[in-house]
Amino acid sequence: MTTYYTEAYLNNLAPDGNIPAGVVLANGAQWTGPTDNAAQNDVVRMVRIPKNAVLIDVLLSWTATGANHDVQVGTSAGVDSIMNGFAIDAIGAMSLAGGLEGTNDLSTGLKASSDIRRGYKFTSADYLTVKFTGASGFLADAVIDAQVLYYIDAGMDLATDPG
Repeated sequence: MTTYYTEAYLNNLAPDGNIPAGVVLANGAQWTGPTDNAAQNDVVRMVRIPKNAVLIDVLLSWTATGANHDVQVGTSAGVDSIMNGFAIDAIGAMSLAGGLEGTNDLSTGLKASSDIRRGYKFTSADYLTVKFTGASGFLADAVIDAQVLYYIDAGMDLATDPG
């Protein structure tokens, strides 16, 4: 098993930490398969997720990869802590808020008891991973794009008007 890292992950590219609580933030990265293909069980760390981030959505899109290309989406809690596995054979996209396009139903991939769901608060810094579980791994030059939408919960009631 090989672990790959996006430039965004390696360089800790993320929105500025001085953003006021409650503002929706997006952290994203794109990864292109290596020239020798990624193998089954290889993992890509896509983006970092900051402490106190409250998950709004995970968006993933990919180019066509051919037959037998499946993935799991997760965090440090487990490579399948968000999505247990789904096919990415044809060009498509997924969103926790809106399902899958170009592949199975969202219910096919979501775990019956997902560890990480919309509204989940990360109590420590974390990261988003994509694991290739299909027999064919991931093709060279195929592309995965990932976005994590979240807001920072600073421990205050965001509905309270201080004025």
